[in-house]
Parts: sequence; C-alpha cells; structure tokens
Amino acid sequence: MRKYYISTSSCGSSLEEIEKLEFMLQPAERTQNPFEADVIVAPLCGLSHEMLETTAKELRLLELIHEKRPEAKIFAGGCVADAVDLTEIYPFLTGTFRRRTMTEDLRAQLLLAEAPSRKKFLPLKAGMAVIRIADGCMRHCTFCKKAYLDMELHSKPIGEIVALAKEARRKGISYLNLLAENSTEYGIDLYGKPRLMDLLKSILEAEPGMYMTLTGLAIDELTDELIAYLAQEKRVCMLQLELQSLTPTVREQMGLTSTERRVLSCVEQLRRKNLISNIMVGFPGETNQNFRSGLKLLVQHNLYFVTVDPYDNTPGTPSATLSQIPKPVVDARLAELWSDIVRLRYDEGDRLITASRQGETFPALMKSRTREDDIILQLLERPGFVRVKRCRRRFMAFMQVNCRITGIGTPFTPEQFAEFEGEIC
Repeated sequence: MRKYYISTSSCGSSLEEIEKLEFMLQPAERTQNPFEADVIVAPLCGLSHEMLETTAKELRLLELIHEKRPEAKIFAGGCVADAVDLTEIYPFLTGTFRRRTMTEDLRAQLLLAEAPSRKKFLPLKAGMAVIRIADGCMRHCTFCKKAYLDMELHSKPIGEIVALAKEARRKGISYLNLLAENSTEYGIDLYGKPRLMDLLKSILEAEPGMYMTLTGLAIDELTDELIAYLAQEKRVCMLQLELQSLTPTVREQMGLTSTERRVLSCVEQLRRKNLISNIMVGFPGETNQNFRSGLKLLVQHNLYFVTVDPYDNTPGTPSATLSQIPKPVVDARLAELWSDIVRLRYDEGDRLITASRQGETFPALMKSRTREDDIILQLLERPGFVRVKRCRRRFMAFMQVNCRITGIGTPFTPEQFAEFEGEIC
C-alpha cells in the first residue's frame, strides 16, 4: 500500500479512531484524492435524512472509484454499518467496520500492526483538543435514532481522560472540547453513578489553565449540584444544552421528563455561560397552541441564542410512526420562530452596544480566524459569538481578550455563526 484516503465528509465523531488508524497505516501516505488511493476508508452517518443524503452521495462516489480502480480496497462503515450489512447492499465494498471498533475491524481486514497501547491519540482541531469522554446513551428519546442502534453507554476512565488533557497541555493546547451523546450520564457504566462533575474537577486540578466546552447535557439528568458547579466554574465556559421543546405535552411525546419550568430554571442558572441550544419545530402532535405557548416562553426568557431545527422523521424512530405535521405548516412555524429569534438578537445586541458605549467590555476567547481575515470570539459570560472584521493582529488560539460590541451580525440567517460584531480592546 502506497497511499490511503480517509473521508471525513459524513461522520465527525470518529476523529480519535481516524488518528489511530493513520498511525497504524504508516508509512503509507494519506492523500486527499480518493482516485489515487490504494485503500479508501469512509466512515458514514445515517442518523438523519440530511446525513443519509450525504452518505448516499459518498457511496455513489465509492462505487465510481471502484469502476475506475477495481484494484483499490474500499471500506465503509460507522453508524450505518451498525444497523445494516453494507456489503450485501453494496457488493463492491471490500469490507465494513462499526463506528466504535473502527480501528480493530480495519486492522484485522488489512493485517495492520496494532497501535501501541501506551500511545495517546489526541485529535487536534482548530487550536483545541477533541476528547470523546463517552459513547452512547441510556435514554430512549423517541426522535433519536442513536438509542435504537448499538449505542449502549461506554465511558472512558477518568484517569485516561486526565492523561489526554495533560498531553494536550504539553502540546501547547489550552482548550478541550469534551464530546458525548449524553455527558450527564458519564461514568454510570464504570462507576455505578454519574461522575461528570468528578471528571471536570479532576481535569482542572491536573491542568488549572484549561478551558472547556461540554457537549450533550441532558436537562432531564442535570442535578442541582451539577448545575451549581457548572454555573460557578468559569473554565467550563461553553455548554451544549439540549432543550428540544418548551411545551409539556410535546416533551412528553419526545420521551423527555423535565417540565418547562425546570428547563427554563436550568437555562436561567446557566445564563452566564456561552450556551448552545436548540428548539425542534414540527414534532408529531405539536398543535398550534403548543407552538404558540413555546414561542411565548422563548420570547419571555430572551432565548436569543437558540438554533431552530425542523423535526426530521428519520426512519427507524418511534416518532416516525406517528402522524406527521404537513411540511407547509412546519415551514410557516420555522419562519415565525426564526423571525422572533432575530428580533431578540437585535434587542440583545442593542443592549450590549449601549453598554459598550458606556465603557463596559466583555471577556471572550479567540475562537478562530476566517478566510476573510475576520476573527470569531467566543463570549465567556453570556451566550453568543462576536465577529471582529478584518483584524490583522495575530493572537494565539483561545487566548482571552476583552471586546466591545459595535453591531449586530448581518446578514441574519439561521446558518450565521456570529450573533454580534465587535472590536478587541
């Protein structure tokens, strides 16, 4: 084998496995052109209609490569292979692999040497270290396909994650992105109870200079103690909080147990964090009254930072068997909800601009630089991101700075990344 190609267009959750595979494939060269590769590896995703479309395109590309270069070995797998036998449907494939055992499956099929057990595989992305702390979820939300695949909970031991954090610091990284489908369940399989707070404390005790993003926080399982800790620990600065719906009957149909009062209480207590969250629109059974009730609460509590997702009736989920809401109704609700979020963002932007003119500054972290030489800042003590246009000053990734808000991000679209515009003090 002289060259290999690994696709990253469908699955973003296999970074650690990909890094391990790259090590095992040495001394072969990784190429960005699949048509010149001797071995092609394609992790695929099938957890939504959108990702299924991407997976279908990827498989068509793989078939075309096989027609042009029949001698190439082509492997596809991931979440899709957890559910179906891909080689029966696509006989041109050399073999498949499961997402959780990607490197082990491919090592056996390609007769590769095993990676050293002591080597730490730490994916680095845009100046931060990406660490998957757990795989799987014990919940059974009716809209989530993950719960109906082979997704039992598998947590990494605290000591192993702390060692990865130390390795990141040794490489000059001061920001961790901790990934999990449901981080609030972290440790139940290993320790008999959730140990997320213990994990965070252990990381920060070992590396006090670290900042962290924490994904997959399920409100149903957030304890008061954990909420209090997250609220006061400034180094855990960004939280992905799963809202889904603010309407009791819809939440019940989704398989969620927290009341809207509990959901909003969690949001308010964590308000001084950079929150990322979502509202799902068009879930089966969502009446006009349900929609308007949720919209009213969203406006009352100024949830300007949420993203809006249309319900995706992915095959194989319990909710896909329910009576679906017509697409024109869902589209109309999406437009109305998004227009209210835009208004909330303008109102919030006006407040921050006024405060900035009066001399107030806002702490933020350097997140990334765009091709246009704009800098994206991640606010530390409130939800939101700030775009600093054409900033030619050079900063280290995730360096802390203070900024002023000078405007509202334009044009306003659901895909826009930065809510505000600003300048570095």
